[in-house]
Amino acid sequence: MTRSFCDSHIHLAGFCVARSQLHLDGMTLDEIHSYLLQIAHQRQAGTWIRGRGWEMNLWCDQMHRVSGFLDSVFPENPVSFVSKDGHSLWLNRIAMAETGLSSDQTDPPGGRYDRDPQTGLLTGMLRETAAEEVLRRLPKPTETEIEALLPDGIRILIENGITSVHAFENETNIHRLIRYLRRSSQKLKCRFYVESHDFDSVFRFFHTERDLPDTFCFGGLKLFADGALGSRTAAVTCPYNHDSSNFGLLVMDRHQITEAGLRAAEYGTDVSVHAIGDRALGETLEAFKLIRSRFPRTVLRVEHIQLARKNDIDCMKELGVIASIQPSHLLSDRAMAAEIWSLQTGLLYPYGSLENAAIPILFGSDAPIEPPDPFRSLRAAMFRLDWPDDPDIPVWHPDEIMSIPAAAHSACATNIRRILSTDTGWGEGCRADLAVWDRDPMDYIRSGGPRPQALLVMAGGSIVLDRLTS
Repeated sequence: MTRSFCDSHIHLAGFCVARSQLHLDGMTLDEIHSYLLQIAHQRQAGTWIRGRGWEMNLWCDQMHRVSGFLDSVFPENPVSFVSKDGHSLWLNRIAMAETGLSSDQTDPPGGRYDRDPQTGLLTGMLRETAAEEVLRRLPKPTETEIEALLPDGIRILIENGITSVHAFENETNIHRLIRYLRRSSQKLKCRFYVESHDFDSVFRFFHTERDLPDTFCFGGLKLFADGALGSRTAAVTCPYNHDSSNFGLLVMDRHQITEAGLRAAEYGTDVSVHAIGDRALGETLEAFKLIRSRFPRTVLRVEHIQLARKNDIDCMKELGVIASIQPSHLLSDRAMAAEIWSLQTGLLYPYGSLENAAIPILFGSDAPIEPPDPFRSLRAAMFRLDWPDDPDIPVWHPDEIMSIPAAAHSACATNIRRILSTDTGWGEGCRADLAVWDRDPMDYIRSGGPRPQALLVMAGGSIVLDRLTS
């Protein structure tokens, strides 16, 4: 038996919807072409083709092929594919036309439209805020379509022993999720975070809605300081390998983070900032210094922290900042990080350093970018290796391994205020959040083999999965 898990960084509605889309994970350009050709005849002309998962690192030396690539397979369909890291978007010509993009488009602050170096025309590759703006214009699944996809996605979480989530959503999806979970037999405790454009209305909803179950709460504001490693837009202090002019993209600087963060702190909510690169983390912490000086009790958390300097970790400790990390990213990113971040001087995926500094740590998956698999997160944090063990693959930065107790606590922590104290929330008289397994999860985390199956899962004292009596 274990405590049940909390996925402290998930895009819940996005995870459920993504399961119905095309997946390009791990494919080269040639493999993508062959895969899409196989399904092209199944799609009616004019209908949107949606998918995700492409990884530029697998074909960055073939970027000259991107322009027109999707048009050759789908000449009569608009096509939109989100990158694996969720920070870039790949469109064909029809999709660009339908979303109003043209070659005289100027790059938005914190974003970029890739262009053909010879012609100056858009290639269809969009980065960061440029991608975000267009994603908002794409046709949305209907209410009925999304609600049909929620049960299967939430079932996977519960079967993985996850009974609580910190869900990073837009306002529309928050209402969808709450409506579904209020009437469903599936139960999931949700703490919601939103970006600035949804903050006011979501705050009002949680403070005026009557009879809202205590399984739902508003966490606060989510901001972005930079991009992502895979899209080469994470903001770093040293250049990316093979591109001495690329230091990533700052989506928000310290002044913008401070302004937005102070407003959220005035409302009494958390301030959460996405910061992957060390330059982005530094900007975030400069903003947090001012926010903390005015609001000493505000929950400040940084998402991801994949590259950090030692003085930044010291600053996080001093300011009482929560580290919200996704250890599974380490397993997916280690080869790419070793290749394109070898010039960096910071600490890579510094989980051990965060633990040694006694910084509160939360684990999440970032699903749908990574699967919502707590065992994989624990394996990554405790051993910094994927399964199966391979003696030819060394442990990556072994000095950053987390201890087993600290990793286990980070995977199960559900209450933000509690993780900032010494209260475990686990003991006699507490409402049970637990999972019973058919084999020892630690044996699996350590050595692999058959995956443990949940026999019983309880959330808040209620049984949400029962295979013992069936």
